Amino acid sequence: MAETARVEALQQRAKAQRERSNAERRLRELQNLSRGLLNVYTAPSGDNNADQRKALLAQNVLRIGNILHDEGLTTPGWNTVRDQAAVDSRAVELARETGATMPADWQSSETVPGEYRVGSDRCVVYSGKASLFIRSLKHDPQGMMDVYQEFLAARYLGKRIRFSGALRSAGMADGVGQLCVSVDQLTRMVTTRGSSGWNHYQIVFDVPPDARAIQLRIRVNGAGTLWADALRFEEASAALPLGLPGPVNVDFKQRTSKSKGEHQ
Repeated sequence: MAETARVEALQQRAKAQRERSNAERRLRELQNLSRGLLNVYTAPSGDNNADQRKALLAQNVLRIGNILHDEGLTTPGWNTVRDQAAVDSRAVELARETGATMPADWQSSETVPGEYRVGSDRCVVYSGKASLFIRSLKHDPQGMMDVYQEFLAARYLGKRIRFSGALRSAGMADGVGQLCVSVDQLTRMVTTRGSSGWNHYQIVFDVPPDARAIQLRIRVNGAGTLWADALRFEEASAALPLGLPGPVNVDFKQRTSKSKGEHQ
C-alpha cells in the first residue's frame, strides 16, 4: 500500500508539473502575442510604413495560428492562411535584404533605377531549392523590371515550342507580374496580379522559319512581389494547340498531384 501511494504521489506531481509548464508556455505565448499586437497598433501609419505594418500583422497571424494549433483549436482553411501570412512576411524581408544575387545566366533590366530588387529565394519555392523573385522597393514605382535570357533561334526554326513556369504573387493590387516570350519583335505573355498562390502557366507558339532570336522574360510592372519557379522551354507536339491558356491553379501543399494537368 505504501509503495502504491508513493507511485500515485509521483504521478500526481508529474501531472502538476506538466500542467504548470503548459500554463507558463501559454502565458509566454499570450505575452508575445500582446506585444506583437501592440506593435501593430502603434506602428506609424502612411505608405512609407505599410510594409512594416504588414510584416507585423503577418507575424502575429502566424503566432495566433500556432497557439491555436498547440491547443488543438485550428479551423478549416488555417493552412492556407498560414501559407499566405508566411509569404507576406517573406515579401517584406526581401525588400530589406541587400545581398540578393542574380541567378546564373540571367540578366536584369530596370527602366527606372533603384525601384526593384531581384535575386534567388530559397524560402518561397514551387519545386526544387530556389525560385526567382522580383520585389518592388517603392510603393508606387514608375518603371518596370525585366529578368531575361536571350539566345539564337536557329535550333528551333519552324518548330512548335512551349514555354511554361509557375508564378506566385503578393501585394500586387495595382501591379502585374508576367511570364513572357519574344521571337524577334513578336511577344506573347501571361499575367498574374494581386496575392495568389502558385499557378502554372504555359505559352505555346510556332517559331517562324526566318526567326533570329528568342528571349524569355519575367517582368514586374508596379508594386508587389513576384516569384517564378520551375521554368521550362521545350519543343512541343504539333498536336498541342497554340494560344495563351489560363492558369492551372496549383495548391502549394499538393503540387505532386498529376490529376489536374495543364490547360491547353
